[in-house]
This record gives sequence, structure tokens and C-alpha cells, in this order.
Amino acid sequence: MQLFINDTASISGSVTSLPAYTRRESPPPRFPTQHVFQLSHNLSDKRNSKPWITLYLISNSRDPKSLPTYVEGDKITGSVELDLEEAGDNIQSVKVIVRGDLTNGYDAQERTTFLELTQTLWCKSTEDSGRTSGRLLGHNRWAFSVSLPKTVTIPGSPVDDRRQFPLPPTVVERYTRASVRYDLIVHVVRSKFRYNSSLSTTFVYIPATRPAPPSPLRQLAYQDSSPIIGPETDPEGWNTLPPVKIQGSLFNARNIEVVCHLSLAKPLCYTRGSVIPLSLLLSSADSQALDLFSVRPAIDVRLRRQVHCRHELVRAEINRPIGMLGFTKKTKNQSSEDSALAVWWLSPEGCREAGDGLVSRRMHGELSLPTSLKPSCEISHFRICYTVALFPFDTPGFQVSSLDQTNINLEPLLEQQVNIATVLPRGPRPISYAPPDAAGCRRGKPVRPSSACRPSSAHVRRP
Repeated sequence: MQLFINDTASISGSVTSLPAYTRRESPPPRFPTQHVFQLSHNLSDKRNSKPWITLYLISNSRDPKSLPTYVEGDKITGSVELDLEEAGDNIQSVKVIVRGDLTNGYDAQERTTFLELTQTLWCKSTEDSGRTSGRLLGHNRWAFSVSLPKTVTIPGSPVDDRRQFPLPPTVVERYTRASVRYDLIVHVVRSKFRYNSSLSTTFVYIPATRPAPPSPLRQLAYQDSSPIIGPETDPEGWNTLPPVKIQGSLFNARNIEVVCHLSLAKPLCYTRGSVIPLSLLLSSADSQALDLFSVRPAIDVRLRRQVHCRHELVRAEINRPIGMLGFTKKTKNQSSEDSALAVWWLSPEGCREAGDGLVSRRMHGELSLPTSLKPSCEISHFRICYTVALFPFDTPGFQVSSLDQTNINLEPLLEQQVNIATVLPRGPRPISYAPPDAAGCRRGKPVRPSSACRPSSAHVRRP
């Protein structure tokens, strides 16, 4: 069921209708930024040497000194200027090339060009220059506009095996073995036996990915800044993972068992800069164990990023589905890192009887997603994916029952794959409910807090 802007939808249960909500205000318009790149004849003395190639690019970047930035649907627009001497230059053509390369960190020469768009600005063979010398003279200026495709097909394999992939985001990181890089190149071609000239710049590409709207009850909570309804009342809005039973000894005095039910807000796709709502239900017959397990620093839930990359691909393998490539957590082709740490606070429900002598306690939680997260993506043998993982509890005096204690704290108890998007879902803006004192309680690791005790609008950076 969907909640529509300025409309009312009916739902079953205690809430019979959802009131219309006001469309959120559009952000102030951002004026285009012009970037200037130049090439001089004397590369060793650029200050005193007059540039003869100038590239102007218009982008949505905030700073003209930063890299040009384009979002899915944007056109790369700009112009190229050539200032030639009176004698001119025997130029055959002037082209603009937009190129996207996937490079494996194991070998810089192992490169897959998944995007190459060429636009000819000037060509001697087709242009009537009106110059008897046949040389390009004086000041010349050409405008261009290049549209980026939404999907690309990776070459290098039989046609039947080719796959289409969404155009991936720019990924250039120091500790990532592979990179996705976009370049715009001005290529000046001269006659035979003379060197060509090129002026290039890297630019940033951001795909526009949007989660589906949350459940109607969660939209209502966001609209009214009221508490989010939990999994029991709003099962449509939550994805509850299989229960985990934790058994062990407490203070070497008695054996205890705690059952954990971790729930993530649906849909399992979240916009960077917003939050992932979490809910954790703990049940035990031992009230002291329940108290120790529900202390906020004891709960360890993280957002983990995995970067998969395979090298030394044969041409027939390059387009095989990523699940067929045989990645494992122990392979050198995958790296994992923690991107965010959840914060927790006690639900107003407190403790309640759960039957069979068990007592349950519900904890609310949030994962605050940094605006700098790379969105989920996959292209050829490269993939960035995210999971929400529940790790063993950090409970003083508790010893887990396990024959192998070596990696007991390294492997997650539960793990759920999620997607990270770049655009807010349609509907009310997601808000953060975390109280200020919930931040920074996880082993001294800072987590960005909410700005107030009451629900506050999550800061979301739009691409």
C-alpha cells in the first residue's frame, strides 16, 4: 500500500486512514559551476606560457577548484578553445572523448573500458575552413554536449553472454584494490609524423538511485514526528531476521540463554545521509542476563561494506554473474570494512512477560549513514555491497558456550544484505530518533548524534 502526496489511503488496524502531507520544500537552486582547464606549450613554465588549449566544463560541483560532478541524467556541457599562432597548425581534427575505466588494483594494465563516447568538434576533411593554407589559424571555439547513458554493456565476451550494467559511481580510494574512473579528454589530432596533443580531466559521476517508500505507518510517523511503530504492530514495515540463541555461563555461576530477534526497517534500501531504523528484541528466563545484554555498549550492530574484485579474468568470464565468481570472505579478492556503528536506547515498553517463564525487552536502534558512502553498485567483476551485521555481545562476566573460541568475536551472528542509494524516497523525509546520550557509547567510538531529543530531520545530501 502506498501513501500518495495530498491523498488519503486506508489501512486496516487501529489507524484507518493516513492524512495528506505537504510536499517537502525543494532545496534552493544550485547555480552551475564553471571549471577551467588549460594546456600550455611550455609545460615547465605554465605561468609565463600562454595556454593554447582551454577546456571549459559546466557541472553541479560546489567549488570550481574541485572535480566536475555529474548526476545521472545530467549532460556534460562545455566548450573547447584553441588559440593558435599566426602561422597556424596543421590539425586534422579536434575531438572530445568521455571515457569510463574499471581498473584492477593488482595490475594497473588490467583495465576494462566500459564507456567511450567520442564527439568530433572539428575535422579538416569535412570542414570548409576557407583557408588556402589548409592550416587551422587564430582563435577557435566549439561548444559540446555529451549525454551519459544509464546502462553500459561490457565488451570482451560473446554477444550472447554480454550483460548490461547501470553506469557505476566514481570509486577512487587509496585502500581499494580496484577503481572506477571517468575522464573527459580533448584530443587534438595532427598530420602524420607529428605528435598529437591531449588535455584531460577526471570527473565524478553519481548514479541517481532511490529506495521505494517505507510502510504507510512509518510515513505517518515521519510526517507527525511520532515514534516509529515496531515490528509487532507494523509487520509490513520491518524485516525480522531468524532468531539467534546465545548460550553460555554468567560469572561462571550458572548457564543462561538469551534469544535475539533483530529487525531492519523495510524496504532494505536506504539513502546515504539518512538512517537505518533498527529494532532488537531480547528474551531470557534470567533477568540479570537480560539486564546485561540490553546495556547499550553491549550491543554490536554495524554497517559493513564489502568490495569484491576479481583479477586475471579470461575474456569468456568477464560477464559471468557476480554470484558465479566464487567470492568468499577469506579470499584476497574481497575487502571488508565497518562503515557505521549502531546506537541503541531502551524502548518505552520496558520489560514484559513473553510466556514460558521468559521475559522480553525491546531496544530501538539506528545506523547513521555517512553522506560519503559510495552507493551499492556492480559492474563486470567489480561490486560494492553492504550488510547490516549483528556481532557477539560485549557482556562482562559472560562466557559463550563454544568449542572454538578463536574467532568467536570476529564472525557476525546475523548478517543481512542492504542497498545504499543516493536519493531520498518519495514521501515524508526520514528522521532520526536517537537521543543525544545514545551517541558515542560504543566502546568510545564516536557516532554522529541527533541534534535534539525529539525526532529531527536527518541531514541528507542530495546528489
